[in-house]
Amino acid sequence: MTTVHSELLTPAEYLEIERQSEVKHEYINGRMYALPGASRYHVKIAINITTSLKLQMRGRDCDVYMADMRVNVDPSGRYVYPDVVAVCGEQRFELQVGESQGG
Repeated sequence: MTTVHSELLTPAEYLEIERQSEVKHEYINGRMYALPGASRYHVKIAINITTSLKLQMRGRDCDVYMADMRVNVDPSGRYVYPDVVAVCGEQRFELQVGESQGG
């Protein structure tokens, strides 16, 4: 990962920049890091894991997301883009201006 900004950013500053960026960045300890592209093998593995998790979650109050779902890791304050994430129970989303919770 490559550091984008040398000065420390607040989570709000990171989100403002990230929501306008065409490149995904993770936010760790006040710094933004650009994410590299993935190899085809990496993508195939992520798809296999996503498919397996989705099948295992059938009939449960769970959803499976992949790739472009930014996740805020509380209480660390990190924002990351995991390859796959499963969420069970109540789901909370940080909305952008003009967005609605539906979808």
